[in-house]
Amino acid sequence: MALQGYDAVSCSTGKPVKGNAAHRFDYNGIPYQFANEANLAAFKAAPSRYEPAFGGWCAYAIGKDGSKVTPNPLNYKVVEGKIYLFYDDWFTDTKKEWNKDESGLNGHAKTNRATLFR
Repeated sequence: MALQGYDAVSCSTGKPVKGNAAHRFDYNGIPYQFANEANLAAFKAAPSRYEPAFGGWCAYAIGKDGSKVTPNPLNYKVVEGKIYLFYDDWFTDTKKEWNKDESGLNGHAKTNRATLFR
């Protein structure tokens, strides 16, 4: 389930809410859930605008070494309209590390993505 069931459209506005199975849509083989019909319609109209970067994996991990790490769907940022997700736990918040070298890590992540997501 994309974004662990959170509504991708609501995430892009900075106000994430859980989606509802009644408003489910599969895109590229990945199920998404939306809080309401309007958000579902917005996603259907422009899915590439709302789908998370790097297949929904932790952007930092993809950029650092190409590893697929499950992120926290509430630990994210929107950059140029794209949702970037990050892992966090008691002592690790990869969004902080990403922010230290966003340009470099984003470049590496884009290179690694080509290998990981064929």
